[in-house]
Amino acid sequence: MLLVHDANVLIDLSEGDLLAALFAGPWRIVTPNALFYRELENSHAEFIDFGLELLEVHGEWVLRSTQWHGAYPKTSAMDRLCLALALQENCPLITGDAQLKTAAEAEGCTVHGTIWLIENLVETEIVSRAQALAGYDAMENAGRRLPFGRARRRLREE
Repeated sequence: MLLVHDANVLIDLSEGDLLAALFAGPWRIVTPNALFYRELENSHAEFIDFGLELLEVHGEWVLRSTQWHGAYPKTSAMDRLCLALALQENCPLITGDAQLKTAAEAEGCTVHGTIWLIENLVETEIVSRAQALAGYDAMENAGRRLPFGRARRRLREE
């Protein structure tokens, strides 16, 4: 299954030392090539080594993403490109951005976040609960913004 990721989720998983686990999962992880070259290449070029695939957003979807600015003014151009790519490829969008999530839902795109990914890594036994909890600790210590209390409780309740 193809999953389009925004930068935040990839950085969350990198900070939680769960990036290798993500790419060991049952998904193809992709992001718009423009997002990678503008926001990630200088600080996170290693994402390519892990297996991140870069896809081009086709012209009609680029145009659509610029038109969405009026409807979703609090989303960035790169976030709207992620949404456009997910719709172009007819696959889920993975984001931690609340504004982008709202836009994706309004456009009929399936959307998930970091917690969903980590729970799936545990369910598929790619990581243990202990590894996932340690990942949340590392993300929190790095200043990432997730509902860590809820995320930890959900892992412990499963």
